Amino acid sequence: MTSSFFFLRQLRNSLATVLERAVLLDAYWQSKQSVILVFEKNDESPFYIECYFGVGECLFNFPVTQSKSKKAISIFKELIGLSVVSLEQADNERAFAIHLKGLNSIVFKWFGRQSNILQWYDGEVKWLLRSKLKNDEQFNHAIFHKPRTWTEDEFVSMNGELSAFIPQLGKETIRAWTAYTNWNEVVGLKEKWLKVQALLTYLKQPTYYILQEKNRARFSLFYFNQEAVILLAEERDPITAANLYFSFHYKLNRVDALREELALFYTNKHRSLQKQIEQLSEKIIAFDEAIPPINLADIIMANLHAFQGKKEAELLNFYTGEQIAVKIKDRLSAVDYASLLYKKSKNRQTEKNKMSARVEDFKTSDEQLVIAFSDLAKADVKTLLQLREEYLPVKGISAQQQKALEPAVFKEYECQGFKIYVGKNAKNNDELTLHFAHKEDLWLHAKDVSGSHVIIKHKNDKIFPKPVLERAAQLAAFYSKRKTESLCPVMYTPKKYVRKVKGTAAGMVRVEKEKVILVEPLE
Repeated sequence: MTSSFFFLRQLRNSLATVLERAVLLDAYWQSKQSVILVFEKNDESPFYIECYFGVGECLFNFPVTQSKSKKAISIFKELIGLSVVSLEQADNERAFAIHLKGLNSIVFKWFGRQSNILQWYDGEVKWLLRSKLKNDEQFNHAIFHKPRTWTEDEFVSMNGELSAFIPQLGKETIRAWTAYTNWNEVVGLKEKWLKVQALLTYLKQPTYYILQEKNRARFSLFYFNQEAVILLAEERDPITAANLYFSFHYKLNRVDALREELALFYTNKHRSLQKQIEQLSEKIIAFDEAIPPINLADIIMANLHAFQGKKEAELLNFYTGEQIAVKIKDRLSAVDYASLLYKKSKNRQTEKNKMSARVEDFKTSDEQLVIAFSDLAKADVKTLLQLREEYLPVKGISAQQQKALEPAVFKEYECQGFKIYVGKNAKNNDELTLHFAHKEDLWLHAKDVSGSHVIIKHKNDKIFPKPVLERAAQLAAFYSKRKTESLCPVMYTPKKYVRKVKGTAAGMVRVEKEKVILVEPLE
């Protein structure tokens, strides 16, 4: 594993040489699972550190070049331009820090699935990349200083128990090493200590092996010529070793891990949608069986005398002939409560229509989900990556950080499984249309007035359903100067026919090949 303490110790040493007197040039989320740090030294080519937060483990990669996506999200903004002072390895933890000028640090806490990147100021946590890992708020500089000397006395005090003496190796590695070296046949702690000394010496400058076992890549500090284990590569340089493992991991491990993660997401999401459909359907049935507010108001008004000095009464429902218990809401008189019911009755059908529409939306979303995941077992890498990008959130980060990685800087809606995005202001409209939208997305705007740009995201070349088009048009009308009109003309066209004319104000675009639809402005 590249989260091994002994690997990270050597990686830190190599990076210390590479990053000496370098300057942090850029730092950003490149995708939902990759963070990129860019360093530059004098006139040399930039040095890239990619931190990949994968399904099963988190990896380092050091690509020669890296293209920054237009959708990349900048991080560590206040550290940009600061020079590297030093690199420090934690004494007894799987972590190291890049110390920058002005008491600032970027810390890599590489704890498998609980890996994180932290920002320190003067040794204290200032910011977490994955903010849901709350315990990392206490991961300060003091934790770096827990030295281990691995002495013979300590070894003897542990009765030669390797898993307690060098827990950083992991139980599986210890089990394989003890079998390979015939550990159990060695008699006496003195003789065992000699083997441990040789092991500790080796771990100061180990060889790194990329192995294949059961069609999956594995990173190891040892290779014991086991059966069914194929040696893919061996390397002494930790940076090169990390790159090799990243490449093999991508080819062998990533597909299965992605498939497993997507399958779990599908199971949970499908179950959740079915439950929401069931609950809303039951709510609609209860809604239909309940006494209509206007009828209850009539009953109360016909029996005002029954509420003299009290809040409850048994009354005849003259619509059904049944006796019913009626309770007046606290702090309201019977007349005021009846008035409230009359007002509520005006929106009763709208309320039911909204619930019915939500049921249909949930059903459509579920149908779309089933279709999208129907061939998951046979899906290729490209399809799996598209599904992950569209459906899966980033693990470990807060909802606020997730929104920074998603297009949620815009208002977001959904209709029949299609995502609809609405710009918030002129500059936001430009961001939505010019940077976020794809050429095959559908662009909408209220005709001849100022208003929000609206985008319907395309889905695998599927035709935009008429209800989706109408819903997006209603939003375009509502978020425009025509929102108070009974009907509003809304133009629409594929985004590829919308362009910015140089020098025009924010939000101003030129539109070609547009069509027009008349809709009622609705949010």
